[in-house]
Amino acid sequence: MLATPSTSPRRAFADRTNAFSQNSNRVASSALPTPPKDSKPISKRRANENSGTTKRVKLSKDAPCPVEGDESESDVDVDPFRVVTMNTRRCSTYSILCARARGGRSASQVIPLSTRPILQTFVSSFISDVFKVNSIDNSAFLSPPYACAFSHASKKGQAALLAIATEQGSVELLNTSKRRDCEFEPPRQSVQVHMNGVFDVKWSHCDTMVATASGDNTACITDLGSETVLHKLKGHTKTVKCAAWDPNHRDLICTAGRDGTILMWDLRHSSRKDGEMLPAIYVQWAHEPQAVKRKKKSKVAITPRSVTSLVYLPHSPYEIVSSCSADGILRKWDFRYHRNDQEKLSKQANLKPIDECAVDPTVLKNGSRPRGISSIALGSGPSEAMLFGLGNDSKIHTYNSCGASGVPLSINQGHTFRNTYNHHNMSTNSFYVKIGVSPCGRWLASGGANGRAFLFDIASRRDHVDVPPSGLELLGQDGEVGAIDWADNQLATCADDGTVRIWRPDFEVRRKCADDPEEAKWRWNWAR
Repeated sequence: MLATPSTSPRRAFADRTNAFSQNSNRVASSALPTPPKDSKPISKRRANENSGTTKRVKLSKDAPCPVEGDESESDVDVDPFRVVTMNTRRCSTYSILCARARGGRSASQVIPLSTRPILQTFVSSFISDVFKVNSIDNSAFLSPPYACAFSHASKKGQAALLAIATEQGSVELLNTSKRRDCEFEPPRQSVQVHMNGVFDVKWSHCDTMVATASGDNTACITDLGSETVLHKLKGHTKTVKCAAWDPNHRDLICTAGRDGTILMWDLRHSSRKDGEMLPAIYVQWAHEPQAVKRKKKSKVAITPRSVTSLVYLPHSPYEIVSSCSADGILRKWDFRYHRNDQEKLSKQANLKPIDECAVDPTVLKNGSRPRGISSIALGSGPSEAMLFGLGNDSKIHTYNSCGASGVPLSINQGHTFRNTYNHHNMSTNSFYVKIGVSPCGRWLASGGANGRAFLFDIASRRDHVDVPPSGLELLGQDGEVGAIDWADNQLATCADDGTVRIWRPDFEVRRKCADDPEEAKWRWNWAR
């Protein structure tokens, strides 16, 4: 039916067209935000004013969002739970917020906007986002997951494949794609690699193999397609804690463990007659001060300092950073200075680090004894020049890593990033707890005790008013949350209760949880 009769035929069809009178205060529900100030000549503007109507041009669905010059939106007050009605196909949430804060200025002239409102929208469903890790032993129903890692394709948004390493030595592959609650979980693949707990799992460059570090003093390279172990790396005398693939050479991999040694393996290297592969580089007593003198003079057996984590520096070939269980000192190694004698490993000269931190950040504020670092993570994007270390003092310390060879490794003393990240409920006095940086380099996640995980915004400036000192808390699991890892648009957390939970940012669901938390708590968990 037609609209109510009026003296003006234009007003009769106002509800059916995008033409409206300038004297009317009514705006169509599908109207776009107020455009920038008109820059037409005065003569043309007056001609339009005399005509009595103004036609607003509709944009196509693929047109970019006109937020660059939008003066109707506030640059400070941004509601994190407001549903964005504009088309955001080509504009990510972070880019939209940055464009509003920029207001036409160049990116170098603007303080990075806080991404905490996005972290507040992380939610997890009790049904579709929870995966149970089944036990292979008939006496138990679930098995605690010790480590997890998303594939390289998952970090780029091309897949959603998560590798889970369990206490019983198996590796399970989970498809973590978003699904509805009524849909069944996709079939998962399970491979029994070790007969002891696996403390670390890492994907190869091509996402066809995984490296596992186990409590049986070995590391294995497993082909997932054929489910066979291609290489079994024997060289450690105690538990192997971590492994790291060389980002520039797909056949090189490093392992380290509780015996205090760092071994680099070349998968192309020929094996001995008994079939056991020898390490290409052998670094003994990696974090022991004056290790050679103490070993010769002391008659008492010395427990070596365990190497807890390894990180390759992508912009510095052959250089790797390691942490230990005794203090917060990180050491950097360059394997090109190593002289190796494979037949006489016990008599070779031990490799010395090319750099180490001069100050231990775990004793700066409270003056207590040194605390170890359980996990280190390398920043990327906005946090590319930083290394983050999770200490047993329940704090995450920041280090200045080297973007190029020769830059000293030190604790962060600048004004761009915070020196530490913590939360009042954060408890990380265990070497099973890990940290990870998101693929975009803006967020940092950490595990913790009592079923808690934590999120931190590391992209904003240290002095930004919108960035509080503490992070956000993720609740929804029982026991200690140890292993975590990021993929594109999702976060995985593993707990001792034998479950793996996936967290995703969702504005609409988070707003519903905020409006009716009593009803939403039976189906959702959200960041607090």
